[in-house]
Amino acid sequence: MAEFFRMDNPIQNYAWGSRSVLATMQGRPVPSDQPEAELWMGAHPSAPSHIDMGERAKSLAEVLPDLPFLLKILAIAAPLSIQVHPSTRQAQAGFARDNDRQVPLDSPSRNYKDDRAKPETVVALTSMWLLAGQQTGAELRELAHELRLDWLAWAANQPSACVPR
Repeated sequence: MAEFFRMDNPIQNYAWGSRSVLATMQGRPVPSDQPEAELWMGAHPSAPSHIDMGERAKSLAEVLPDLPFLLKILAIAAPLSIQVHPSTRQAQAGFARDNDRQVPLDSPSRNYKDDRAKPETVVALTSMWLLAGQQTGAELRELAHELRLDWLAWAANQPSACVPR
């Protein structure tokens, strides 16, 4: 029979996070001391969840070190950066390359902190804009016009090697 364990899940503090959403979800005082952007549930080595196993709490990374899953609850209060995630093959090659170059895992110049792909699914609980994929210059200009975003219209008219016009 399955057992349920109480989990303590780490929060990542990034400047774009909310000072109320995660605190409210967890019944903590609002506003929080700093922006809280992501609540992580999983065994990620840099911030694993901990589970109450009776006599002591154990890291989920200790209990399930190869758990290939990380659930993130995002509390977005400001625009955040473009995210690009590797495929399994890219992650394995990049992680090996960083290891071969002996780049420390906690180094800001390290590109691959593990050898896993990072597929994502978004389930929005509130209204949000999500831009995905790469747009042509014409598509970007049309989007900028529809959204009345002058800065995006300006950017869409700039020469770029990445976005075909």
